[in-house]
Amino acid sequence: MVSDYELIGQGRGYTEVVFENDRFVAFVQEKAISPGQITIIPREKYTIFEMLPSQMLAELSTVIKTVSEAVFETLKCHGTNVLIENGISAGQDQPVLSIHIIPRFTDDGLPLDWEAKQIEEYDMEDAMVHLTSNKIRLGDDIVASEDSDIEVADGVEIVDDKKKAKKEENYLIKSLRKIP
Repeated sequence: MVSDYELIGQGRGYTEVVFENDRFVAFVQEKAISPGQITIIPREKYTIFEMLPSQMLAELSTVIKTVSEAVFETLKCHGTNVLIENGISAGQDQPVLSIHIIPRFTDDGLPLDWEAKQIEEYDMEDAMVHLTSNKIRLGDDIVASEDSDIEVADGVEIVDDKKKAKKEENYLIKSLRKIP
């Protein structure tokens, strides 16, 4: 079954379009959390953000900026939230990548403030170990902290085994302390 967003992307759905080009469509949300909420979708179906080809990212950023500026100017709002619902667990109700520009006004009462909570130390350490052990690659570059055990020289990864062993030992010792 084709979703409402897919129909809009194909130019067959009923909605009030405020911007469109050959790759993206921006339209007014009928069911919105704030008057003037605009949703931007790609014409071609991509279910989540990670599926969007990197080549389209710059153009998407320009569309988001243009629409957000228009929302500021026309509605005279005090701010906007730019929200990507990336997957069902993130609130996505249709299987299409969608970016929402939500107009904000002082004291509008919209429940978009996340209250930070205290996270268990072992949960945070576990997440950090996973995130830092699998370095995020940007092209041929590696994003890593200064104390990383991986260096890049002339495009070749060099692993400092002493730093790596020390990190692993520290993690194992910390893990042992958590065993009841």
